[in-house]
Parts: sequence; C-alpha cells; structure tokens
Amino acid sequence: TQYNAGIDFGFWDGRLNGSFDYFLKNTEDLLFNNFAPAPTPVSNFWTNLDGKLQSSGIELGLNAVLVNKAKFSYSTNINFTAVTSKMTDFQVTRIYTGVASGQGLTGVQTQIIGNDLELGTWFGPNWQGFDDQGFDVFKKDANGATVREILGQALPDFTWGWGHNFTFGDFDLSFFFNGQ
Repeated sequence: TQYNAGIDFGFWDGRLNGSFDYFLKNTEDLLFNNFAPAPTPVSNFWTNLDGKLQSSGIELGLNAVLVNKAKFSYSTNINFTAVTSKMTDFQVTRIYTGVASGQGLTGVQTQIIGNDLELGTWFGPNWQGFDDQGFDVFKKDANGATVREILGQALPDFTWGWGHNFTFGDFDLSFFFNGQ
C-alpha cells in the first residue's frame, strides 16, 4: 500500500521549475532468506516474515535556466532525497543476519532486523582500538564478555545532487556533483 502527495511548479515561462513529493509505503508478506539448522539437506530456505516494512520519504527537484542567449546558455539543477525504511508490527523479537569476516570476527552476524529498526542497521562488537601488543580491543560488559550493540546505519540519511549544463555555440559542457 502506497500513498504519494506532490506538487510540481514552474515560474517565469519555465525558467525555474521543480517538484516536491512525499511518499509512505507499507509492504507486507515479506520474504526472508533464512539459514537452515543442521543437519538439513539445504543450507537456507525462504520464509515469510510477520510484520510490515514501512518506507517514507521526501524528494525535491529544482531546475533553473540562468542564462539563455543565442550563443550561450547555462542551466543548473539540484535534487534532494531523504528516505527511511523500518520494520513495524514485527512479531519476532529480532533477527540477526549478515556475516563479518576477519581476525576475531569470522562468523559474527552484522545486521539486525527488529521492530522500529531501520533496514541496514549494523550490529556487532564495538571496536575500541588496539592494546599495547597491537591486538583488537572490543567493548566489554561488567563480566568481561564482549558487548554486541547497534553500531550504526548503513543507509544514508539523505542523498543529493547538483548538476550544471553550459552551451557555447556548438559546444556543451556538463558536470554533476552528488553526495550522501
């Protein structure tokens, strides 16, 4: 189920135009590739997840023709997008997935799926640095066990772009910056 609302606008005979959109999307009947417990003849299987994936966000685009002469023109455009996707109505406490590799981390699951957590949430041992002998040091609890906690988010908070277009006679030049 998806809802969208937006507005398109233009001014000065289209020399400045753009759009603004908002969306809300709920996805149900999600499929999840799960690991099969040993000893089974397969290593993984597909299963349905209870709950919904809720995605919402905004998108903004602006275009401007700043110079429009017979032998020279310059236009620019910008765009901005912010999207969040998180699980809601999730019946399972949490699912741990993704696997890290490397010294001291091989087999550690690195992503967590749970209620009100965004997709791409990183989970695992919290690295504190190196000890005097050059070994990795991870955050410990009061009993000396390595703490596994939410470390961050793999997906960007927003993305943006800024483009430029120049024409001079029969020549044109375009370049674009983007970031997240």
